[in-house]
Amino acid sequence: MKKWAFIVHPRDVFDLKVASSSLGRTILRLLSPKIAISIFNAPRVLCSVNGIAGDGILVTVPILPATMYQRPKYARQKILEAVNLGMKNGCQIVGLGELTAPFTDGGRWLLDKIPPDILITTGNSLTAGNSANDLLDISSGKDLIALIGATGSIGSAVAKILAQEGKNLLLVARNEKKLKLMAKECGCHYSTAIDDIRNADVIGVFTSSSELLISSDHLKHNAVVYDITQPSNVDEGTIGQEREDVAFVKGGLIFANGIRIGADLRLPEGKMFSCLAETIVLANNGLNFSSYELTGPVNPEIALFLSDRVKEGFPIFQEPLSEKAGMYF
Repeated sequence: MKKWAFIVHPRDVFDLKVASSSLGRTILRLLSPKIAISIFNAPRVLCSVNGIAGDGILVTVPILPATMYQRPKYARQKILEAVNLGMKNGCQIVGLGELTAPFTDGGRWLLDKIPPDILITTGNSLTAGNSANDLLDISSGKDLIALIGATGSIGSAVAKILAQEGKNLLLVARNEKKLKLMAKECGCHYSTAIDDIRNADVIGVFTSSSELLISSDHLKHNAVVYDITQPSNVDEGTIGQEREDVAFVKGGLIFANGIRIGADLRLPEGKMFSCLAETIVLANNGLNFSSYELTGPVNPEIALFLSDRVKEGFPIFQEPLSEKAGMYF
C-alpha cells in the first residue's frame, strides 16, 4: 500500500469549529498568510482498510471558498504548498478534494510542478462513475434529467454516460459555447437559465460554485435532487420546510466499508467522499493510471471502471428512496 495525502479546505465556518475542537493539532489561522497549511491528526495513519493500518494524511488549505474565489492565485499557490507538504511526508499519491481540483485546472496546473513519480488525482473519476450509476437507478421510470454544471469535469462525464444509456437530458451551465458542444455530443437540449430545470423529474447538481443556486421555486412536484456539491448549491433547509414532495439524495458519497478516518468530515456515520475513496483505492490496489488520466476532464470509461472496481471492496453509497418523498442524506 502506498502512502497517500488528501488535500482539503474548510467548506464553511462549521468546518473551522470542528477542526479547532476535535483536531487540536491542526493550525487554522485564516488571516495569517505565513501559515499556509497543516496536517490533520499529524503525522500519519488516518485510515485502516479492512482492519489493516493505512498510511495516509489529510492536509488542509485553511481558506474558505469565498476567499478562494476572491484570491484564486493565492489559493492555487497554497494548494501547491499543501501538495509539497504531502510529498515531504513521503506521500506517493495526492488526492485533490473539494475546490482544490477546479482551482488547479482539474489538477493539470500541478503536473509540471511536482516530480513525475507522484500520482495526482482529483477523485472526480470515481465520483462521476458513482454519480452516473446512481442517477441511472434514481431516474428509472422518470422522464427528464437536468444536469447542472454539465460542462464541468464531473458533470460532462456524467452527461456522456447517461446519454449513452439513452436518457432524456437537459444540460445546464453558464458557458454557452461549451454547453452547445456538449449538448451536440450528447444529442440533447441545453440551457444557460437555471429556471429551465422546472420541468425536470431528476436534477443532478455538479457545479464548482459556492453559491446557492436552487430553491423550491425551481423544482417540479415530486422532483428528486441529486447533489454532490460542497458547499451545497441547494437550499436544502428551506426546500425541506416548503416542499415535502421533494426528495434529496446526497451524492458523491460511498459506504466507508472497513475504513476508519481519524478526522470528523461531518458526514453520516459509515460514509465518505468518493474523491477521498478514489485516493485510498489507488493506494491500495496498485492500479496503473497516470496523473494525466486522473486530472483534467474525466474520461467516462475510467470513471465506470473505477466505479465497478470499487464495488469489490468499497460498495457505492446509495440511500434508498422511500415511497414517501422527503429529505435523504
